[in-house]
Amino acid sequence: MNITRSPHISEQRFARLTAWAGLMLAWIGMMLFGAERPRPRRRLLRRRYRYLSLHPMARLIARFVVMRAAEMLNRRPARSDVRRDFAPDGFARRTRPRQLVRAAIGSRLRRALRHRDIAARFAVLAHALANLDALVAGFMRRARRGLTRLYPITLAAPPADAVRSSAPPPAACAADTS
Repeated sequence: MNITRSPHISEQRFARLTAWAGLMLAWIGMMLFGAERPRPRRRLLRRRYRYLSLHPMARLIARFVVMRAAEMLNRRPARSDVRRDFAPDGFARRTRPRQLVRAAIGSRLRRALRHRDIAARFAVLAHALANLDALVAGFMRRARRGLTRLYPITLAAPPADAVRSSAPPPAACAADTS
């Protein structure tokens, strides 16, 4: 029995979100680098000021890459969300993942969308948004392996061993005859 999964997001909605991100990136470029910087009205500043930074745009593009890779991977959902702790005595396995979206994005993709110079970072983000499928192709190799470090075994309270010393045993004291 072949069951086809519906995508998490439709192609039309994804295209609309990508176009919106492109327009916001163009607006940011106009506000930061335009020859004649327009003076926005107060209403626009209140509504869009948080989008004037390139950092949220980089996070948005990275999440677009993860969403597209998740659709291309086409994995079946996990059987259950319960992770069992089979760690030895004194150790514990993390059973709840932390920073799941950040771990899914990965350091390589975050580094690819970052640059020290603001103009170069704008160019990197514009190129990444225009060539989203190229980023997804590079990301897929990591995505197939899965998130392997989310459930590490950590040190809780290891069993105590007897303390052994490499020092020679203390010399016997001579009897005090005074």
